[in-house]
Amino acid sequence: MADLFGMFKKEEDNSTEIFQALQKLESQKTAVRMELEKSYVSFRTVIALRDNMIVVGKPPGINDQIEKGVRLRFRIPELERDLPLEVYHAHVNLKNGHAVFVCRIPSSFAKGGRGAMRFDASRVTTLNLHLPERGETYRVLDVSQNGVRVYVPMGDLKVLFPQGKPSDRAEIHYDRYVIHLDSYTPRVYKGRSVGLEVTLKDLKDTQTRWESLRVFLESSQDQRSMGRVG
Repeated sequence: MADLFGMFKKEEDNSTEIFQALQKLESQKTAVRMELEKSYVSFRTVIALRDNMIVVGKPPGINDQIEKGVRLRFRIPELERDLPLEVYHAHVNLKNGHAVFVCRIPSSFAKGGRGAMRFDASRVTTLNLHLPERGETYRVLDVSQNGVRVYVPMGDLKVLFPQGKPSDRAEIHYDRYVIHLDSYTPRVYKGRSVGLEVTLKDLKDTQTRWESLRVFLESSQDQRSMGRVG
């Protein structure tokens, strides 16, 4: 019987660690970048804690996207882990004139995958994934903290990129620069595209170029005002 109950694993509870990290973000008034899941809508904001809820400053221009039940993610910089949120109250006007929305405090971190903050790269025509051993090149559609989404114009996605199977030797080409990958792992199929979780080679130039690419895409994607709570 003990073995039977052991089959049902309890979800990891990180409540204490999460609450402490959120308290620190609030006390230091640290700005974070949030992203609506499954979209390229992102914005910088600050948070506050009230009655075991997270109050999130709502910047102008996103009212249409924030509704009850909408899911968001953001990265806690100190922990380098993503926190999932679900909108509980979509709009509250504070006495100081700022607009906010409210989410429950989650008890666990976001699970694996490519990580939050996906930056649209579809307009960057010189950004590609190159697979030297196969002699194939694929257009990169977006870039996240630890992955990319590539467009596959033909062929069987599940054969070309078997889900969950790590592959070696790959490169990301951007203009005249090359970012070397230790490996990439297909995660999610969407239409004619596939999301890949990537591991960079431990080379200084590779790390620097990856960060420079992400900073460039981030700065060109979102020009909204920052959300505030106080």
